[in-house]
Amino acid sequence: MNTRPALQLALLLATGAHAASDDAALVRQGRALYQGHKAFAAGIDATRLRLPPDMLACARCHGAIGEGGREGGQPVPPLRAAAVYQPRGGLPAWRADDDVLRAITQCVGRDGRPLGPLMPRFALQPDEQAALLAYLRHLGTEADAPPGVGADRIRLGSVVPLTGPAAPSGQVLAAGLRAGLAEANARGGVHGRQLELDVADARAGVRAALNAWRERPPFALIGGLWNE
Repeated sequence: MNTRPALQLALLLATGAHAASDDAALVRQGRALYQGHKAFAAGIDATRLRLPPDMLACARCHGAIGEGGREGGQPVPPLRAAAVYQPRGGLPAWRADDDVLRAITQCVGRDGRPLGPLMPRFALQPDEQAALLAYLRHLGTEADAPPGVGADRIRLGSVVPLTGPAAPSGQVLAAGLRAGLAEANARGGVHGRQLELDVADARAGVRAALNAWRERPPFALIGGLWNE
């Protein structure tokens, strides 16, 4: 019997449950460390250099959303939660937080072999360990994305009159905005994501339109036509 799909599903469910329980403040601290907005207290063991925080940031090599890439001509693996906590490239998934920490602090890979020479050894304090692990469970997921940004979509908003005397002008503007986004989508969208437009009626007032988006805000507002 092939148990691999069931095992992968169990890993995903466990990761999701763990991520949901992470404290929001801890995730914010981990994000600050990963992105380089906050310095690691002890720097890195390899050199003991006291460099600016962004010089030691994980995001500098692994990418702002954990997408991976290349550094110094060498491949840098992705750190998105889906990449870390699932098998990848013939290698097993990370089995426990201690394994992930061993990679960060001792440069030992998921197969037990040393990581590449460009990977520094971070001397993490206990609170930094907890924060970074909490953030890695969110990295690259929709929970880590800005409002209105999904795995394959970016939702934009616009407030125009759809009813009342100014409705014809508002409808023309909305149609023009949608046509512009359709052209952008035909060229591949933005970073592989398709653009969507959510149009709210300005007749009830801009504040009412914005309140309607409170639970599901767009990434940004574009265009717009109102008198308030």
